Amino acid sequence: MRTSFKKVLLVVLAFAILASSAIVAKPSKAENVEIFGVASNSFGYYIYVADSIHNRVIKYDLMGNYLADFIKTDKKGPCPNWDYKGLIAVSVCRITDVFAVTDHILKKCFTFNPDSVPHHPIGDPSKDELVNPWHASETEIADDIGNYVIDRDGNKFCRFDPPAIDFDKQAVECDVYGRMRFSVPDGYKSGAAPAGSGSGQFRNPEGIAVDRRGYVLVADTGNNRIQKFRRSGEFVMEWGEKGDGPKQFNKPVYIIPDYNDDSPNRYYICDQGNHRIQVFDEYGKYLDTIQPMVDGKPLFNNIVACAIDMDYNIWVADAAEDGQRIYKLASVDSPKKYQLLLTLNDPMNPPPIYIHVIRNQLKKYFASVDETKVSIKPYSQIINSRTMVPLRWIAENVLTNKDPKKGVTYECKVDWNEKTRCATFTLDKIVFSDKLVYPKTVVTVCLNNPVGSINGKPAPIDSTNPKVKPENVNDRTMVPARFIEEAFGAEVRFKTKNEMPKTPNDEVIFLMPSTVKVKEAYGTK
Repeated sequence: MRTSFKKVLLVVLAFAILASSAIVAKPSKAENVEIFGVASNSFGYYIYVADSIHNRVIKYDLMGNYLADFIKTDKKGPCPNWDYKGLIAVSVCRITDVFAVTDHILKKCFTFNPDSVPHHPIGDPSKDELVNPWHASETEIADDIGNYVIDRDGNKFCRFDPPAIDFDKQAVECDVYGRMRFSVPDGYKSGAAPAGSGSGQFRNPEGIAVDRRGYVLVADTGNNRIQKFRRSGEFVMEWGEKGDGPKQFNKPVYIIPDYNDDSPNRYYICDQGNHRIQVFDEYGKYLDTIQPMVDGKPLFNNIVACAIDMDYNIWVADAAEDGQRIYKLASVDSPKKYQLLLTLNDPMNPPPIYIHVIRNQLKKYFASVDETKVSIKPYSQIINSRTMVPLRWIAENVLTNKDPKKGVTYECKVDWNEKTRCATFTLDKIVFSDKLVYPKTVVTVCLNNPVGSINGKPAPIDSTNPKVKPENVNDRTMVPARFIEEAFGAEVRFKTKNEMPKTPNDEVIFLMPSTVKVKEAYGTK
């Protein structure tokens, strides 16, 4: 009888312990609906999404087109033991383009160089440095490399220095953790700090960011306020209280400073419970509220993150109960101020096609092919009001992919007929997916001839400008970029809003395959 009683007592105690631990570790509403993160790179060219469903970082262009899986577990890569379990946030340094992702299940963060090559982890679990990391931010100062990490359940933020500062090396320290310099509150380099409401104390903080002056901003979520610190961890100021008026919050969860040097130093605060974003200046002065309405209801349901792109547009990650979405809103300085420009539905499940991005700045001897610099001679230039590029360069860099890690492989071959002064481009059939197949295509162009051919049929190179034709520049054949690219199903864009580049700083962007054709194949808008 006494033995049975002991067994019952042990069972009751076990359930009590489990129940109490469940209460401590109870996920937030955002976790139940798959929290995810969003960020933009240094020039605002791309949008990166922390995919908490598939534990990867996805790369999008500014029109919401999927480009590639940028970061994911790679068992054959330089750090095969980096096996992500709970990626919920991504950040990009605006100075170095170094990435940091946060894995709240593994209780640590991971850093990567601009080409997504692993660099070093942050938060050593064996030392209990982080209890529940929620977001990491880079220092954003050229002479100060490191990361600040917000620890939600640890009620603290920590400053980490890298074990090495050469971010161009491949996987310099797969298993050597960044060194913690200090914690705020002080004295909690391991374990959790007690929750508090005093200056430099926190209650389940979720957001952290560093502005362009190096100040550290913390979304003190449980206390419904923002705290500002010097990069040394010294407290500067705070603002906010519980409520739904200006300068009041109901669960502030994320902060993104305006990093553009030609604009004021503004802070965008994701006020989750009030379904809005509030804008403040660097002194905590209230400036504006972003809260688009649809049928009398707020567009935002459950904001979890936001980012700012090269045009100062605002990208808002919304983890709603009926699905995840990213909204693109016009910038504060735009005539369309805060108008909805784009809705990216189900951003963690894009079409599975790798889109190659080639960026080519006019009159520069190098270009970027999927973020890798390649030389280009002669450089791209304007001839007869159209963009011209070297014949073989466009075939070898835009119409060729030999890397199986970047989707299906294909190769465009070029034959030059010296007698006719004609070039023939041949690209065999490409099966991007079961829904998108490019047939074999053969294109021929000849020097000084405004008419080419596509699969044996004559085709004007530019129906609106008969002066456009292949030209000889420094003994190299230059061909019209748009004619060649679109004949093979690629896409041509310009960084500026002009129909064609007009200044030496303008940039031509090639995408292969065309994002338009991908959307048509998958029935997406």
